[in-house]
Amino acid sequence: MGPTPAEESFRIEIDSLRAQVRTTPGMGECPPALNKHQARIQNILAAQTEPGRPEIRDLSEFADREWMYAKRRYKAVQAVIDDPAPTPNIRKHAEKAGCHVATLYRWLHLYEESGGEFVSLITSKAIERMTRFSPRVEEIIRKAIDEKYMSAERPSLAATHAEAETNCLLEGFTCPGKATIRSRIQRIELKARVRARFGPKEARKLSLHGPGLMAEGPLSMVQIDHTKLDVMVLDEESRKAIGRPYLSVVLDVATRMVLGLLVTLDAPSVLTLGLALANAILPKDAWLAELEILAEWPCFGIPGTVACDNAYEFHSEALVRACEKYKMNLQWRPLGRPEFGGHIERFMRTISSAVHEIPGTTFSNTRDKGDYKPHEHACMTLRELESWLVQWVVGVYHIRPHGGLDGKSPLNAWKDWFLEMSPVTGREEPETIRNPLHLRIDFLPMVKRSIQQYGVKLFGVTYHHDVLRRHVRADNEKGKTEEFIFRYDPRDISIIYFWEPKTKLYFPIPWRDTSRKPCSIWEHREAGSAQREMNQARIPHQTIAENRKALSEKAKAARKTTLSERRVQTRKRHHEADNIHQLMPGLDRPKSQPAPALEAPPKPRVEATAIVWEALRPFDDME
Repeated sequence: MGPTPAEESFRIEIDSLRAQVRTTPGMGECPPALNKHQARIQNILAAQTEPGRPEIRDLSEFADREWMYAKRRYKAVQAVIDDPAPTPNIRKHAEKAGCHVATLYRWLHLYEESGGEFVSLITSKAIERMTRFSPRVEEIIRKAIDEKYMSAERPSLAATHAEAETNCLLEGFTCPGKATIRSRIQRIELKARVRARFGPKEARKLSLHGPGLMAEGPLSMVQIDHTKLDVMVLDEESRKAIGRPYLSVVLDVATRMVLGLLVTLDAPSVLTLGLALANAILPKDAWLAELEILAEWPCFGIPGTVACDNAYEFHSEALVRACEKYKMNLQWRPLGRPEFGGHIERFMRTISSAVHEIPGTTFSNTRDKGDYKPHEHACMTLRELESWLVQWVVGVYHIRPHGGLDGKSPLNAWKDWFLEMSPVTGREEPETIRNPLHLRIDFLPMVKRSIQQYGVKLFGVTYHHDVLRRHVRADNEKGKTEEFIFRYDPRDISIIYFWEPKTKLYFPIPWRDTSRKPCSIWEHREAGSAQREMNQARIPHQTIAENRKALSEKAKAARKTTLSERRVQTRKRHHEADNIHQLMPGLDRPKSQPAPALEAPPKPRVEATAIVWEALRPFDDME
């Protein structure tokens, strides 16, 4: 049985629409002022705002039932489109879809009219046929989701449904099922759900981040960070395990080259930070020769921006002043935003993984370590570990392909940039530092002290040199005693460095007592602590306590005597002021005469007599 005239007319209309869609250019012509990428974005935006285009909702706004309708209709429409002879088989496709032929043609018309939009197959009539609840029930559901589900305690879907069900029953309504609650929850933006239940930190992981820290070229931006290596090191003399060292790394963002590193047993501080930066800025040829490493490490130069975290040492005055002097922009990453340090964090994970190959590794966690005993397998001293790390950096990391550089190695990225920019900059490598010693001193810890006649006192030790004489008790512009800049190396405090403001030079200032042996600040503090303990042991604390007690008793006795005497004198003055003679004017006060001596009266003699009890009468018998 062939199609009816109405069906044939509808088919012709659909075929005409199809022809229009096939002949319409998809992207349009690019304006000459725009490149291909910009034109593509412009055409995509224009395609979504065409006049007469049906309004399409966001996918998260559709309920499960709406999506089910669209899937069923899309399956039927796609079957007709893929059929090479759709007209003769249109009735068969309609029967398979469970609808009338005219309904199937209407679905085709909606689909073609929208330009192939999947969601266009959800009609208003289908939405109207969906189950609707009263506004009050919808309000109860919304309140249960907002107050119960969207909370930091992260209750389950069942608990949220129970909350809505309880409130509906109390008001006499029939509560919808869990599927409805789930559908309402899924309509909420995922990022908003995660923020409410897991916090903003987890929600940020769902956001689209930009390209991160962007660097125009080598040394334009570097990142610096510290980590504790997962490996035990040995003492050079006893060859016994002494703990895990710290690693400080300065990484170039543009080329991923390691500009400098420092391995030390000292915890991250202003000193370790300054030494790492100085190592990054200065050439490495002498250092590689000292380590007996035959490799290429062409990195040196002053960076433009130093990106770091918010640790205490990165906010020190010494670092801030040194960066200002060498025109480096110190940039701290926002709090709680580790993605701003992604390059250095990724490198730290890479080098920590490489260290796990060394005997004596502690692994990254106790589960991986198992029964392995790092202190028994440790085989490298701090110096040997430093040589191993430098060899790995220059011999493996720098020359292998890097995913962030499109497969180019960091070393080639560094060389290629200077080779390409040499006609512009006029040089094939960074500018060298004229005074390396000055730079090393500039990144040492700094203190400010006034200069006295005896010199300068620091760490409880006196330093003296003739260069300090002209600045003894000098006053500044405000009339106060001026304080001068002194820098020191905590590893050897026998000498400090005085910045002379007039000559702009550093002068070494030694200990006043030159007979003392050089030592580190930690050894000096331990020695001072031991001396104080020894002095405390020699003090007779028991005798002092007994003497203090005796003195306290004497003070209490004196105070008691003083109070008693004051009380007697006050009472005497009070009696003299308030007696009868003072209150009766005109009455002559009798003169006091010495009283005659009186003889004591004789004592009465008492004789013992016998008492006759029968002679006594009661009181009632007496008249």
